[in-house]
Amino acid sequence: AKIIYNVSWEDPRVDCDLMDLNKNSSIMMLTSAGCNVLDYVIDGAGEVVAVDLNPRQNALLEMKMACIQALSYEDFWELFSAAGEAEVRRQILNDHYVKDIRPALSDQARAFWDDNQHELVNGILYAGMSGLAARGLMYVAWIFGLSSLIDGVKECKTIEEQKAVYAQYSTRISIVIAIVH
Repeated sequence: AKIIYNVSWEDPRVDCDLMDLNKNSSIMMLTSAGCNVLDYVIDGAGEVVAVDLNPRQNALLEMKMACIQALSYEDFWELFSAAGEAEVRRQILNDHYVKDIRPALSDQARAFWDDNQHELVNGILYAGMSGLAARGLMYVAWIFGLSSLIDGVKECKTIEEQKAVYAQYSTRISIVIAIVH
């Protein structure tokens, strides 16, 4: 089995507000990519139990938690973002996996990551089925001349900057949506 979900696309903030999370809150949820699990912990849930039929999803969550503890923010970002480069990711794993990250993983997660570090080196955002969909969307963006839109949005620091970049491509985006729809 492979990783299916590499990131969570949902925004858990609405859920957190509706559930009024606090230190007495207990939540059971699908692990998925672990992003929302971590969000609920950060938002103050007292207990979050993550379950998933695919044990690789739990291995991914464990890897994220171990890396949060073991790596600098910069190294974590390099390892898990689309901006990272394979050689830098490989070096981070060479420097930290055995001595800092691996000891924090369960036996099952260790077994997975011992054999699948290439998923991180090659870019976790493009791993699994979600990654296949992301690569497909990147190809469609390239075909329709929208690659620079994606690159532009990645550089934005504010919502206003994102809106300005989007406005430059709104006609082309509407055409793509009409064709795909």
